[in-house]
Amino acid sequence: MTLLGRDDADEVYASTFRPSLIARFDYVLAMDEDNFIDLRDSVKRARKSGKLDDEALQKVYMFGEFGGKDKREPIVDPWYDGGRKGFEVAYEQVFRMGTGLLRQIEAEAKKEKSELES
Repeated sequence: MTLLGRDDADEVYASTFRPSLIARFDYVLAMDEDNFIDLRDSVKRARKSGKLDDEALQKVYMFGEFGGKDKREPIVDPWYDGGRKGFEVAYEQVFRMGTGLLRQIEAEAKKEKSELES
């Protein structure tokens, strides 16, 4: 699998998390335990200062919760762990966990639809 060549990794970039983004999303996914702790701490500080409500913290998840081998399975960072093989491992993890997340969203939508119809 030639992931880098196929998916044009030159266009990939990162951005800094801001607690104000929580209002825009239903799920904020951490790729590893350090990111999870940092995200939760950032949200807690924003809640304490009145910038976010109590539900905001419930939007922060480890991506592994949606199909990881365990709920805390970190995504391999291919830039630091494993070279080309690391990209293949990360791709498999993101695909597996993304599929699990999609199933979760579908189940929630089905439940909401059922509640609206009754």
